[in-house]
Amino acid sequence: MQIAVLFCGLGLACAATSGAQGSKSKVGSRPGRIINDKYRFSVMFPPKWFVYDGGDVPAFFNFRPEESVQGELPPGGASICMLVAGDEKGLQSDSAFSRWAEQRVRSHHGANVERTSANGPVATEASPALRVSFDSSALSPDLPSLRYVIVFWQYKGRFFGVELSFVKDDPNASRYKKVMLEVMRSFRPT
Repeated sequence: MQIAVLFCGLGLACAATSGAQGSKSKVGSRPGRIINDKYRFSVMFPPKWFVYDGGDVPAFFNFRPEESVQGELPPGGASICMLVAGDEKGLQSDSAFSRWAEQRVRSHHGANVERTSANGPVATEASPALRVSFDSSALSPDLPSLRYVIVFWQYKGRFFGVELSFVKDDPNASRYKKVMLEVMRSFRPT
């Protein structure tokens, strides 16, 4: 299954800027929105966040690139990445949707997984969404564990998601989640 995703919190943070620059995503005619031509959607640009838009989908960071050491999230750092799947035949089924969500959790070696239903973006006409939260152990004992919150939804036969990552037990976690949900709710087809 092909998935367009930026691996947030790693090397891409080094390329984050405070504005969109030549890529498949661009700042739209509506202030504060990023338009993705490849997958034909737009989302809000979170205020006071930086964007990396050099890949297939945009990613947002709440820290300056120089604050990241070797691509790791700095203390108080968070990243929000858009996810897209659905170019392949046969992905419209509920089981394919669930498999895609499970694949994302497995790719981060998720533990303590929590699943809940959520309302999808308004543009999906109240399509139900799946919210998954989990912890991911650090790859090194010197690094902190991460917490991921991902919301998945389907729109016109394509699967979308928005993935938040931050250091586990960060006191600002609720603020990061609020921004992620605002980005998700701002999703619009173009």
